[in-house]
Order: sequence, then structure tokens, then C-alpha cells
Amino acid sequence: DLGLLYNKCHKTRNNITKENTEYYYNQSQQSNSFTSAKIKIDSRTAYDVAMEEGNVLFQSEKYQEAKERYITAQQYENTEIVKAIIRNTNGIITNYNLAMAAGDSLMVLKKYEEAKQEFSKAKEFWHSRTEPDKKIAEANGKLMEIENENRYKEEMQLGENALTIGNFNNAREHFM
Repeated sequence: DLGLLYNKCHKTRNNITKENTEYYYNQSQQSNSFTSAKIKIDSRTAYDVAMEEGNVLFQSEKYQEAKERYITAQQYENTEIVKAIIRNTNGIITNYNLAMAAGDSLMVLKKYEEAKQEFSKAKEFWHSRTEPDKKIAEANGKLMEIENENRYKEEMQLGENALTIGNFNNAREHFM
């Protein structure tokens, strides 16, 4: 096998001329589709990749997805730093969920001002979530309904009082 290879190389070397050399050199300097692409070698470990992905997701307030990446990183390196980051992420998610649940409970109890405070707390924990804003708007709507209902009852009572004393013009103003 080595003898065959030597003979083939020797024949090729004997066939090289100055023209051939210039031609093949020029061809090698031109870019073409057969040129191999540069290969980028990523020297990061699976731990590094998972942590970087988790950090990007955390910064984007995608806490649940970030937590999943941190748990993946923990499988590679179970360090105190990773544990602390997971606890912190869990804390944000848990506090958000608790505040939302408290707000929902207060809405059922018709304690709308207190509910708004809980939804505002939830918003502080997870700024990018829109659900707390919707719930605050719902609580504001309920408060407005109560205010309108109270104003209506007050006007009706004032109108009844005016009728009782015979002040018909004043009664008409309250009933309209």
C-alpha cells in the first residue's frame, strides 16, 4: 500500500509544471462554494450554557423558564450559587402567585381596595405580567359601580325627602 502511494505521488510530482502550479495556486486563492466553512468551537460547558440561558430568561422576566434552565445547570454542578438562584426565582414566582391569590380572594369578599393593593404587590414581583393590571382595572370598575349605585341611592333619598316636604321642583332635580 505504501509503495502504491509513493508511486502515485512520484508520478504526480513529475507531472507538475510551472503553468500547472500557477493555475492551481490561482484556483486555490479564489473563493468558491467548495471552500469549507470556519468551524466555531464552543468551549462552554453544559453548565455554563444552562446558566447563561437562565440568566437571559430571568432578565426577560420569564421566571418559570429561567428556573428550568437553572435546574438543568444544577444537574451539572450542584453549587450553593445555583441553589440560591433557584430559591430566589422560586421566591419571585411564589410571592407573585400568593399576591394574586390574595387579591382574587379579596375580590370575592368585595374588598376591592385591598384587592388592588394585593394585585399591585403581584405587579412588583413580576413587572411584565399583565394579569395584575387587568385585575386592578376590574377592581376599579367594581368600585365605580358601587360609587354610582351609592350616588343613585343618595339622589333618590334626596328626591323622596323633597317630595315629603312638598318641594316638587327640588324633587324633580334629584329624580332626573
